[in-house]
Amino acid sequence: MKEFFRTFLAVILAMVVMNILAFFMCIFLLASLATFQTSKLIVQDNSVLTITLEDPIIDRSTPKKYTFDWLAGAFSLDKNLGLREVTEAIRDAAENPKIKGINLELTSAVPTSISLLEEVRTALEKFKESGKFVYAYSSSGYSQKGYYIASVADKVYLSPVGDIDFKGLCYSIPFFKDFFDKYNIEMQIIRHGKYKSAVEPYMSNKMSDENREQISSYVNSTWDNILLPISVSRNISVEDLNNYADELAVTNAKQAQKLNFVDGIIYQDEYYALLKEMAGVSPDKKLRQVELEKYDVDDSNKKYLEKEGHIAIIYAQGDIIEGKSTQSSMGNESICAALRDAREDKKVKAIVFRVNSPGGSALASEFILRELKLTVKEKPVVVSMGTYAASGGYYISCAADYIFADPTTLTGSIGVFGMVPCFQKLLQNDLKINFESVKTNKNADYLTTVVESLSPYQVTVIQNSIEEIYDTFISHVAEGRNMTKEQVDAIAQGRVWTGSEAVDIGLVDELGNLEDAIAFTAQRAGLNQYKIKEFPRQKDFFEELMENFSDMASVKLFKHNQISPFLEAMEKAATMQGVQARMPFELIEGD
Repeated sequence: MKEFFRTFLAVILAMVVMNILAFFMCIFLLASLATFQTSKLIVQDNSVLTITLEDPIIDRSTPKKYTFDWLAGAFSLDKNLGLREVTEAIRDAAENPKIKGINLELTSAVPTSISLLEEVRTALEKFKESGKFVYAYSSSGYSQKGYYIASVADKVYLSPVGDIDFKGLCYSIPFFKDFFDKYNIEMQIIRHGKYKSAVEPYMSNKMSDENREQISSYVNSTWDNILLPISVSRNISVEDLNNYADELAVTNAKQAQKLNFVDGIIYQDEYYALLKEMAGVSPDKKLRQVELEKYDVDDSNKKYLEKEGHIAIIYAQGDIIEGKSTQSSMGNESICAALRDAREDKKVKAIVFRVNSPGGSALASEFILRELKLTVKEKPVVVSMGTYAASGGYYISCAADYIFADPTTLTGSIGVFGMVPCFQKLLQNDLKINFESVKTNKNADYLTTVVESLSPYQVTVIQNSIEEIYDTFISHVAEGRNMTKEQVDAIAQGRVWTGSEAVDIGLVDELGNLEDAIAFTAQRAGLNQYKIKEFPRQKDFFEELMENFSDMASVKLFKHNQISPFLEAMEKAATMQGVQARMPFELIEGD
């Protein structure tokens, strides 16, 4: 007994000591962070704004995150750039007399969606109207997205050993049917819409004809929207561009210059000499570069904008889930609260609802749409679609007063499906585990177990539910878009469309980016001077730290490689709850 108490007390003492150490470690971290400050950048005369696009641009910037490097014994700052931060920096640089031009130095892959890059490219085109220069250079070679951005420049340069990855678009979809068959996992699928192919990877090993048709349409429409601005900027016909892509004709610098993809083949030091000359810097002086990530937009003259009112931007990003939002998903509770807050805020005169979502829970989508309809009754609401506004993403958008989309936005996908996994064969045949149930009623096990297949009657019940939700979906769209249900059904069936196509069929009112939507909203609200207010409120760093302190040392495997999209798709399928209004396929987009 003495030995027991001695051991017990030792364990208690160890726990106390560990908690004390953890407490002091937390105090140390907080104190260190308090001294970890970033000073405001002072832009010097004759500077250039350097844009690399090495890190992904997202719809809304995330709060600053500090990472502690235990080996180096120091903190580093990690922060994703939001789209408006990028476009506002470019716009501000056009008016800043100390900034003489922009340097697009694109030496790596560009991990940002094409639709968001369209908005960045538009901002660069407007920058050129200021009379300042835009030059582009790559020492290793331009990726396809990189060249799409670089082609807007006045001059495009490439190193002698560089190339251009110009080959067209290819989208891949993973199929899991063989995997599930091998491990005796059955995916029970019920859907409406011949194009509603989000479930195809779990029931087949290849694309259906309908799915191939819609993906081909989407890919070709997206490619056309990439080629046209390149054609205009570089004075190369679209036909020639397609021929060069087919032939992989610009895989070396000499060919790139011969075919007018670049204006010169030079080394980096020669390129910097050109930048100095354009910026008015002496050859013997250092080139003054301001990184986009560190550029501070001067908002000192914007205080007066509060006089007329605010325009709210509500960001609805990620999969639609029930409950509260996470870092990668939007929860109906969080988005509904944001809509209510903006609606009840007397200073907010109009709302831009920025939707970037492939869809998700049909139930959560219905709650968000209800809140949107209540808001539209009181204030103008304009939707701005980002990379995706598909299925549930379109569901929550359709009641707005007006809808903008980028040309390559993936939208539509008006359809519904349900998917119920069954592990009965895996458990019984492979793991030798058998389940038996005792029920008070014959359907008491309905959607409560994954160890028995659905009965034909239960499948019928789910199918009827899906048909009812689909009918509700197209009814909402018909009401919001001033169409008949028959007209909506003809362009629905789960099919996806690009923003360009969606304008032609009435799902979108106008092609335009986020800034276009803001300007239109201000005009509709009668605001000449306004201030932007963003919703939902983001937690600051210390709030995140206190809530997620235990995650500071977490490690995510397969972070950036070819297998990670497949693992994420399987994880997403395993966590789906209820009937889904989700985009009909998982796209793995290359650079």
